[in-house]
Amino acid sequence: MTASKKYVYISFVLAICVTLYAMIICPLFGDFITIQYLLTVVYGNLATSLGFYFNKAKKENCQGGITYDAIMQNVENSDNDAQG
Repeated sequence: MTASKKYVYISFVLAICVTLYAMIICPLFGDFITIQYLLTVVYGNLATSLGFYFNKAKKENCQGGITYDAIMQNVENSDNDAQG
């Protein structure tokens, strides 16, 4: 698992945990300002990490990108091996 995938995974887990915390704790104490600040920060982090991850994936998985070229080279090599 790459570092960017780990960061996105951690961001998802953090967002879920903080959301559950806010849903349980805030009504008990009657302090709903916590939701405003905690959820804004957590989901802002999640949106930013997803944006960077998708941008990275878009660059890698197009013609001329790292992943696409490697796969196409493997396909060509396997075709040549099958013919020869």
